[in-house]
Amino acid sequence: MHAIAICLIPNEIRFDILLKVMGGEIKDIEQKISNNAFSTAIKQFAFYNLIILLLFMLLGRLVR
Repeated sequence: MHAIAICLIPNEIRFDILLKVMGGEIKDIEQKISNNAFSTAIKQFAFYNLIILLLFMLLGRLVR
């Protein structure tokens, strides 16, 4: 759901602020990873999870 929202929102999402809200104070996150790199990583991770989910759904149907 988050990866779809990231693709649909035309404005830049500030992941550094999101991480600080979710996980407390993360020092110097802006210097460690750029916002674009973080967005790309989230999309790639969501795509990976989708492929794994579909693969195991297919495998489950075949085995059943």
